[in-house]
Amino acid sequence: MGIFIFDPLTGEPTILATDRAKRHDQTGAVSSITGGQKPACFFCKGSEHLTPQALYQDEDNWNVRVVKNKYPIVEDHEVIIHSPHHDKDLEDL
Repeated sequence: MGIFIFDPLTGEPTILATDRAKRHDQTGAVSSITGGQKPACFFCKGSEHLTPQALYQDEDNWNVRVVKNKYPIVEDHEVIIHSPHHDKDLEDL
């Protein structure tokens, strides 16, 4: 979970998200990380087993799904998957 601090240079309140360092390495080209194969998307329909249990799902064949963030910044930090086609812009849905 995040730690609230004040930035020593600006005095602005800041959150250090220490748990997010536990995420898989997300640096470099995707092909170098996955060996050229497209990685499974945690948020696509059919990959529900890769995410925490849904806090909200509008139906079995869902259009909207809400799950707890695996790497929260604050205590209550959810991810809202607004569509099974989440890679599209909202105006294209």
